[in-house]
Amino acid sequence: MSHIERMEVEHAELKQKIDGLTAFTTTQVFLDLPSIDQQLMEEQCKHMVGYLDILYRRLKRAGAFPCNGIELSVGVYSGCNGLHGDCPTCGH
Repeated sequence: MSHIERMEVEHAELKQKIDGLTAFTTTQVFLDLPSIDQQLMEEQCKHMVGYLDILYRRLKRAGAFPCNGIELSVGVYSGCNGLHGDCPTCGH
């Protein structure tokens, strides 16, 4: 398995864990935890999301996700041909 494939697997697994933790924070079990434990879990989730973003950006730079360029307005992108090395989104 290539390093790109390993990152793709790690990205998918981490996303699943974030989704599970996020769902858990809406349950009564979570709300019944001491506030310090709630805060720690929320902080953990925040860091997990940050790590997920880094994996996503690395995968995007590796070509695993196509780059649409800069979002000019909601759902409208500038486009990125990956040829000039000046795209601020992906660096290509």
